Order: sequence, then structure tokens, then C-alpha cells
Amino acid sequence: GCRSAERVEGVPDAGEDATVTLCSSSGSVDLTDALGGSPDGTGTWTDGLGNTIPSLFDPAIQGTGTYTYTVAGNADCPDDSAALLITVNAAPQAGVSGAFVLCANSTPVSLFDGLTGTLDAGGVWTDPLGDPHNTVFDPLIDPPGIYTYTVSGQAPCTDATSSVVIVVNPLPDAGSDGQVAFCSSNAPVDLLSSLGGTPQPTGTWTTPGGVAFNGIFDPASATPGVYTYTVSGVAPCV
Repeated sequence: GCRSAERVEGVPDAGEDATVTLCSSSGSVDLTDALGGSPDGTGTWTDGLGNTIPSLFDPAIQGTGTYTYTVAGNADCPDDSAALLITVNAAPQAGVSGAFVLCANSTPVSLFDGLTGTLDAGGVWTDPLGDPHNTVFDPLIDPPGIYTYTVSGQAPCTDATSSVVIVVNPLPDAGSDGQVAFCSSNAPVDLLSSLGGTPQPTGTWTTPGGVAFNGIFDPASATPGVYTYTVSGVAPCV
């Protein structure tokens, strides 16, 4: 077709209709490359409202719709057009990773409180072993480590993940109160042995007047009274 009495005109070719699915985070694509066939490079693109648009399509700012490529004809050949149906799937968002530092007796916390930024609901949490976990972390029963939040992506979007690193500091243990009596002739005694329970050996002693003391009580010279043993906690443990 498209013949004149004198010569054969070039036939406009807009390629063939096609469909393409993109992720909003895929980056820009050339619309003409997405058409079928061998479209001429001289055509123009229009959106669903008939507005002329560039051939470079950015799924981050342009949405799902039908886009038309038209190659102009001439006196003997009509315009040729092809339609490109583009579906843009939103990239999933799992927020920005964060961390918690807790004490062994801290109250349970929501794992979501460890994330910042924008995130989609409906994702799943997994524990440090990769097993499913609910949204609450209880330091009394849950192991510390990396907890991961995953939001599934609709193809071609890949899954989005973020994580919360949880550190649980142990409770300090100064033992339990004790009471002991000495004769002034008794040999010096390490007061740690007079406490009950299982005191950690990393603490410090103070005298009844609040003065630092090495923990060795000498009945011949030391002042009787209440000697205090303190084991420091690693924050947020007191």
C-alpha cells in the first residue's frame, strides 16, 4: 500500500503494541525500546490524556497507563501508532534499620519502635535464626541478635528488608544482705564471703561513712557498721 503514481513512499512504522510491568524503583526506561517490532525513531509519545511526553519514562514519578507512539504519515500513507500498556508496581518499603540496647529485666518492646523512616504494614518479622517472630521482643525470653522485617515486593519489585539489632545487657548481681559478728582478735576477713546469694566479684565496697574500702575487714582496727557492696550495671541496667 501507500503507492503513488510516481514512486513508493516510505511506510511509517510505529512498531507493535506491547505491555510492560515496571517497579517504581526500576529507574528510567526508553518507551520506544519496549514496543514490539521495529518502530521508526521519528515518532512521538503521548499519554492517556493526549499530552506529548518524552520517550524516557521514569516509573518513580509516572504511573500506570496506556501510552501511544505515533509515527507521522504523508500524503499517501496515514499515521501509524502503537500502544504501550505500562503497569507500575510500587516498590515495597521496610523502613530504616536501627538498634535497641535493653536490660535483662526491661519491659517488652515493639520491634517496630527500632525502625525509622517509611515502612509498609503487612510485612513479617524473623528472629536471628530466621524463624517467624511476633512484633514484640521480650528480653526475659527472646534471644538477642538481629531481627529482620521483610515486606514482599510485587514483581518485578524485589522484597524490601530492614533489621533491628538487639543487645541485652545482664542484670548486675551484688548478692543479698548479710550479717556477721567478729571478735576483735579475729583475723581479717573478705566481706564478700559474708553476703548471701551469688554476688559478682566485680563490685566495690564502701564503709559506713561512704568511703571506698577494699573489702577486707580487720576486726582489730575497722569500724563496725553497715558496709555496702555495689556492682555497676551496664546501661540501661541500674
